[in-house]
Amino acid sequence: HRTPPYPVPGELTPGGFSIPPCFMDFCRSYSDGGAIIPTSVFNDGNWFADSFRFGLLYLEFGSRLWWKGYRLRVLESTYLIHDYDPENRSFVDDVETYSAMVFATYCLSFKYMPSIGAKLRSVSEWIKGAGLRPEYWKGLMKGLHLAKKHLQAVN
Repeated sequence: HRTPPYPVPGELTPGGFSIPPCFMDFCRSYSDGGAIIPTSVFNDGNWFADSFRFGLLYLEFGSRLWWKGYRLRVLESTYLIHDYDPENRSFVDDVETYSAMVFATYCLSFKYMPSIGAKLRSVSEWIKGAGLRPEYWKGLMKGLHLAKKHLQAVN
């Protein structure tokens, strides 16, 4: 068991990982399974991207809500602890997880928070991943294709 302080939900970075938010009262943090979201957010057509079974989609959702002007904040008095055990998962698909990372970072770096630096960081991470594991090229193409399709729908 962990003792306080508990880790807070992170914000997506162009490198494909999360970091703690700088501002707890207006951030891009979204806790998958532990967030309290008003019905009006979903009534406005903001749905969780379900293109993948697992991965960074929850971080893409937080970034998208922030981009659309919704105020997300971390409630430090509430928390949800996920004990990650890579040996005890319902499925393991590294290519799909990689593809979901490409999807999320494309949305962040090319739409929600675009900058030359963010784009270069994301692209370098995609190439590095695909260069290390040839089977990731298929995941790269799938992630980019689905991200572009997704972004056409969220405008």
